[in-house]
Amino acid sequence: MTENTVLPLINTAFEPGNARKAAENFADRDFREIAIAEFYYFTGQAQTGILKISLVKLIYLIFFINVTN
Repeated sequence: MTENTVLPLINTAFEPGNARKAAENFADRDFREIAIAEFYYFTGQAQTGILKISLVKLIYLIFFINVTN
């Protein structure tokens, strides 16, 4: 995939029933977050996806602030 990839999960081959696992296994953090959000959106759980991604970003920011100070 390239930086022009918009929906990484949709552009990935995975066995039926393994979409969440595929989304969580992206090596690139940004692709992983987008793929997880895709998974929740396409399974009718958009609110859960928003909360999970927001929590990941919050934890990352807290860690970044602590490391840089």
